[in-house]
Amino acid sequence: MAEEAVSSTPTHASSSSSAAPLGHSVIPIVNKLQDIFAQLGSQSTIELPQVAVVGSQSSGKSSVLEALVGRDFLPRGNDICTRRPLVLQLLQTKRKPDGSEEEYGEFLHLPGKKFYDFSEIRREIQGETISSTPSAVPLSRSVIPIVNNLQRVIIWLGCQSMIELPQLAVAGCQSSSKSSLIEAIVGRDFLLRGKDIRTRCPLVLQLLQTKRRLDGSDEEYGEFLHLPGRKFFDFLEIHHEIQAETEREAGGNKGVSDKQIRLKIFSPNVLDITLVDLPGITKVPVGDQPSDIEARIRTMIMSYIKLPSCLILAVTPANSDLANSDALQIAGNADPDGYRTIGIITKLDIMDRGTDARNLLLGKVIPLRLGYIGVVNRSQEDIMMNRSIKDALVAEEKFFRSRPVYNGLADRCGITQLAKKLNQILVQHIKTVLPGLKSRISSALVSVAKEHASFGEITESKAGQGALLLNILSKYADLSHQWWRGRMRKCQQLSCLAEHESTIFSNQSL
Repeated sequence: MAEEAVSSTPTHASSSSSAAPLGHSVIPIVNKLQDIFAQLGSQSTIELPQVAVVGSQSSGKSSVLEALVGRDFLPRGNDICTRRPLVLQLLQTKRKPDGSEEEYGEFLHLPGKKFYDFSEIRREIQGETISSTPSAVPLSRSVIPIVNNLQRVIIWLGCQSMIELPQLAVAGCQSSSKSSLIEAIVGRDFLLRGKDIRTRCPLVLQLLQTKRRLDGSDEEYGEFLHLPGRKFFDFLEIHHEIQAETEREAGGNKGVSDKQIRLKIFSPNVLDITLVDLPGITKVPVGDQPSDIEARIRTMIMSYIKLPSCLILAVTPANSDLANSDALQIAGNADPDGYRTIGIITKLDIMDRGTDARNLLLGKVIPLRLGYIGVVNRSQEDIMMNRSIKDALVAEEKFFRSRPVYNGLADRCGITQLAKKLNQILVQHIKTVLPGLKSRISSALVSVAKEHASFGEITESKAGQGALLLNILSKYADLSHQWWRGRMRKCQQLSCLAEHESTIFSNQSL
């Protein structure tokens, strides 16, 4: 297994050029793909461009690499020192505003940890080389982040329609407690709330479990894809940013947009899950909503849940008729066999007296292969009274314990059980679709490589890039000229044919 290290080295910021050299955009994407495929263990099936350093022992290979980096960090000695392949990615960064440099390294097997001391990098390389039994990482901790990284790369490349990645979409009618459900899974308040439609853009929410600090305290924060590099430690600010981005994309008067908002939340209190919170199905248009708002929202939801790679979280309140559930109805259209649908029954605490949801949770009313989970969320009054999610989870547990009718259904009740089940199902689903995903990525890489080769040799110099652009434009001009010549020739032929037919009809009339 190869070790992988990333080293960032500063460069002078350019004040005269706004466009980054081609290497600044292409190489980082290939590096990211290398990281992903290394974690997937699919290097043998998907070949990416790289430069390999070969030579005999003591030929100076390590010295050459250190000279390229400009720092001492590789194991050295008389005997063989490089005993595992070291994939070294050098990334050029900008200097700080004060002109100082920031150089550091990151290892793929230690995500999120930065090494500013290059002697520590050497010791980590030595330690990882010696270690023959690395600690096992839970499958969910390795698989789900890989898919999350793939999602980011595919968005950068603009090929979402070509490669479908596993995800879990949350669907339901307006006011079915979708937002309360998601906040309970995260354990924090950050989503838009209110009586009218609040989720007006698809929110792709990636939950990533982190380790607690050495002092036992938690570090929780969020990152938006449209604000790269900025961390939001205040969840109220996350709320405001979701609201602001929603209004930028969908307007300020209850309009709806299919433009995604992508948010990552890092916390030791969550399990690795990726959710897509979709707008709730509504019947009557309000504000700037078009008259066919219900059809539009249904079409948007269907565009996600119809994909075989998408799991469906169908949310239905317990105080409504399950047979008339909008969520189950649209999920049934997308997943008629029920292999991808998980039923969520909310608001169990406000069911009519003398009724319960036991038969619903057991699947005796409308069966689902993946089953149902019942939950009790915070009410609007709880939210207005600033009741914490932690207190709400305690109250939920007390609710189920105090209801004998739910005895024996512990694995089907509560937010905690829901989070565990979603994590397990998502991991299993990813494992199922992974072979096909690898095949599609391989095909896409072959297609892109052919297109890339058709451009000719690409150089980093501005003169070379200018010549390449001129060549592409010349080819385009030639093709356009040929097309117009063919079109003109066809028009001339049609004109001659029309004149010939006109002459024949004239002679016949005479």
